[in-house]
Amino acid sequence: MQTLVIYDVADVTLRNRVIDVLEDYGLERIQYSACLGDLSYNRREEMCQRLEDTVADGAARLHVVTLCDRDYRSVREIIGRLSWQMEVTSRTIAPRRARAKGSGGRVRRGAEVSARVESEPDESATAKERELTSHG
Repeated sequence: MQTLVIYDVADVTLRNRVIDVLEDYGLERIQYSACLGDLSYNRREEMCQRLEDTVADGAARLHVVTLCDRDYRSVREIIGRLSWQMEVTSRTIAPRRARAKGSGGRVRRGAEVSARVESEPDESATAKERELTSHG
């Protein structure tokens, strides 16, 4: 069955140890703090024991959710029109600027994207674009 693990770990070293355990069991990052993978009951229980041992003395909260095949097939992934694309690596998720067609070289952001624009808007930006980039 599919296993979804959602975690909140503030300490970077401890979070990396949690990620190592999840990767050891073949789970893949699907969000900042969420991993998904196909595990048998025994493998899931073994993983949970390792996770408990890993975070025993740290500040961490993990949720391990089992999804049956029927429920997993009903999962909907909703992705907004991105002008910021996120690249997931094994340790970090880093924003990457994407150029929108017809943007005149400016970076445009979709309404649902909350990532901050690090550079100042250029002089030819419209008032709405300046507002989006300044309030990111």
